[in-house]
Amino acid sequence: LRGCKPSTRQPKKATMAPLSNRRDSLLGPKPDPGVKASYAQMLSLALMLSLGVGLMALPNEISNTGTVPYAILFVCVVSGMNWSMLALLRAKAAVEERGIKVQSYRDLGYDFLGGDHGSRAVDWCVVGFQFGVCASYFSFMTSTLHTLWPHGPSETSFTVVLVPIVGVPCALK
Repeated sequence: LRGCKPSTRQPKKATMAPLSNRRDSLLGPKPDPGVKASYAQMLSLALMLSLGVGLMALPNEISNTGTVPYAILFVCVVSGMNWSMLALLRAKAAVEERGIKVQSYRDLGYDFLGGDHGSRAVDWCVVGFQFGVCASYFSFMTSTLHTLWPHGPSETSFTVVLVPIVGVPCALK
């Protein structure tokens, strides 16, 4: 090695394409211009949102239900979610065929359920859904905290403590 010059060549830095130019192979190709999301992206988002909390409780549910009944229920829920998502897309297409621009669920409620009352009904359904999601998160958090500290406060006490801890940051916009 005597007499050899050290290499002056710099190692090549790994570069990644900007996020806007990359293709996410998990979710399929980018949608066409003007389309906000592909079918695969919408289905995966629906699965992530709807099953996120459920997956945290999955081992307990499978042990209580049994593997085969749980698998059957899982297929039924996923099928129902897929049908619901496609029904929303069909409803949006039907409204837009009449020349009405749809930008939210509220717009669908306005057209299909009769004006402002329909819009309000859809808003209440969205609030109810979000309340259910929050309640399941609180249930999961309090049962986990109670498992970590079995001789500590009750699950109800944990809920009373967690509501302001979670609620205050949510109120700050």
